[in-house]
Amino acid sequence: MKRMVALTLAIFMVLSCGLCIPASAQTDASYTICSSSATLNKGDEPGELFISYSVTANMQAASLGVKTLKIYTDTGKLVKSLSGTTSNGLVEVDSVFHGGSYHFYVTPGQYYYAEVTVFAATNTVSDSYTHLTDTIRAPY
Repeated sequence: MKRMVALTLAIFMVLSCGLCIPASAQTDASYTICSSSATLNKGDEPGELFISYSVTANMQAASLGVKTLKIYTDTGKLVKSLSGTTSNGLVEVDSVFHGGSYHFYVTPGQYYYAEVTVFAATNTVSDSYTHLTDTIRAPY
């Protein structure tokens, strides 16, 4: 009987706390970030690539989204760097989730990877997490 009560109490506590378990894409624990992801994908046009991203906060965030987005050749040469803002759509305010994609053009046939740093900030605390994408070849 004691085990049943303890188990019921444990389940109740987990459900009532609204805990968010970090997704496998994010291995570090964070106070503000529940889960996040970033992938580099081929577009339909020659040289077109796009980054798909998402970030979910543990609570209502004052702002969240992409802090920085950097594109590198497979040899490590930086070819594009962008800071996220609400103007370019990479940052959302007063939200729990933000996701989307960012399109850009590079040299067709070359190999690229991306470094995407996502963040979530309350009025007092901000955390970030950096994703390195797989290397892919830009379409011809």
